Amino acid sequence: MLQRKNLLLVEDDTIVLSALCELLLASDEYFITKAKNCDDVHLFFKDNHFDLVILNPKMLKGSVQNFLDLLFQVGFSGPIIFSCSVKEITELEEQNTGRLLACLQRPFKIVSLLECMRRLLSKYEFSSEVIISIGNIQFCPGSKLIKLQNGQTVNLTEKETNILKYLYRYRDRIVSKEVLLNEVWSHTTSLTTHTLETYIYRLRKKVRVSFAGDELIVTKKGGYQLLPKKAF
Repeated sequence: MLQRKNLLLVEDDTIVLSALCELLLASDEYFITKAKNCDDVHLFFKDNHFDLVILNPKMLKGSVQNFLDLLFQVGFSGPIIFSCSVKEITELEEQNTGRLLACLQRPFKIVSLLECMRRLLSKYEFSSEVIISIGNIQFCPGSKLIKLQNGQTVNLTEKETNILKYLYRYRDRIVSKEVLLNEVWSHTTSLTTHTLETYIYRLRKKVRVSFAGDELIVTKKGGYQLLPKKAF
């Protein structure tokens, strides 16, 4: 199973922001990026991949739908948690069918937030509706399969799925063999990088027909990277 998730926490109350960061980091399940305003949120997505966004909607001053549209434009389709009323979130869900939205009314307990986060992340991660475009293929992590350009469907193993998910998450950088091995097989693994190399070889072989000689996963010094960014 993949390890820590990347969260974007958007909150203008310094005390609440500090407390949430401290409590969430204590769970050792998440990496957190903090934003104190919504104006530059799109800049965070430029250089980062986030699994979940937690937002105080009052900061948007009634422009919640515009914010959701912005997230869609930058390619974010993951879960979003608002600290707002049930009525407000119901209206948003009606306008955003297919998105994973949830609300927590203030003040809320950290255990309630954690439960909500885990539920949404689990639902998103294993949803058969999630489709990730990578070059000329479509990757469906919830269904553990890839749809090739020629229409053929290729089944993936759980490890192949997790390798591809992790490489996609950090697609703008080189992931070392050691990091990838630890993240996919757990931090306590005693396996060698030869095991990872074997899985990468099999994964490449399964999708080679769609890349006309190019590789889906490119070998770099010390690690691997998905196709260049322009292919996404």
